[in-house]
Parts: sequence; structure tokens; C-alpha cells
Amino acid sequence: MKLVKLLMIVLMFLVGVYGASAGWIASTAFEKTSVPGKVTNSPAYEYKGIKFRDEESLNQFLREERWGNWCPWVFGIPREILPLLAATAFGFLGGTVRCIYLVSRPRQQPSFTTLLTALPLGMAIGLLLFMLSWLLPKLFLSGSHAAKPETITLAAFSLFGGTFSDEAYNWIQSRVTKLFPKKSE
Repeated sequence: MKLVKLLMIVLMFLVGVYGASAGWIASTAFEKTSVPGKVTNSPAYEYKGIKFRDEESLNQFLREERWGNWCPWVFGIPREILPLLAATAFGFLGGTVRCIYLVSRPRQQPSFTTLLTALPLGMAIGLLLFMLSWLLPKLFLSGSHAAKPETITLAAFSLFGGTFSDEAYNWIQSRVTKLFPKKSE
């Protein structure tokens, strides 16, 4: 039984590493891309000093680039969704790290339900922390060019959130019960 759990976790870990690396590659590629302005009907995209006539030609170039060969599908996803995809993938990877920790403890063996719920909870907490990393600068900084988190922040917050998702859930639950105590009947 422990071998089946371990194989499942290793498979999920590999999926998490692939998804997180795909999110990292796409996020760093689009972080280096700039849209200078709309002089004509079709904006000129620039990536590492190379100009492209439209977003499709830029995506085609990124697919053919060395790292793009590992995950060509990710450049077909709209660029607004890529940070969310990367945050979710890093949260998933953090959830698998949490599962590895739970299985490696000698005294307690977690159930399949515990292992399967650690992954979506890790994804959700990783995504939540990433969204907070976008929200907090917007709340405290004014202007049209407020700071936005970079890819390293995305990876760190989401991986951290996925790994410690149980603790985050327990903390949120304790705060909610303090705010909304159960009334005795």
C-alpha cells in the first residue's frame, strides 16, 4: 500500500515539475516581451531586441526557441492566463512536496483521501498567495504603473503556499471560528 502511494506521489511530482517549469518558461518569456505602443493597427512586439509584427509571430518564435520545445503548448494560451497557470502549477508542486513529507513520516501513514486533497488545496493556496502578491501593491501604491510581482515572486509564493497549505487552512479556520463563534443552543 505504501508503494502505491509513493508511486502516485512520484508521478504527481513529475507532473508538478513539468507544469511548474512550463509556467516558469512562459512567464519569463512574456516578462521579457514588450508592446511599445499602438502606432499602427497592429502593435509591434519586441522580445530581446527582436521585433515581431504581431503576437502570433512572437508566439511562433517562442515555440521554436530552445526552452520552448519542452512545452510548445503553453504559448498558445492567452498571456493574461499564464501567471495564473504558473501559480497553480507551483501550488500543485508544493502540494506534492507536502505529500512526500506526509508519506515519509515513519509513525503516521496518511490515507489516500489526505494525499488527494493535499494537491487541490496546495493549488488553491498557491493561487491565493499569488493573487495577494498582486493585490497588496495595488492597495498601497497609487498611480497607473503600480508595482507588479515578477516570476520569482510567483514561483516562491505559490510553492510556499502549496507546501504549507494545511497550516494555512488551519490558520484560516481558526480565525473564522474566532470571528464567527458557534452559538450554543
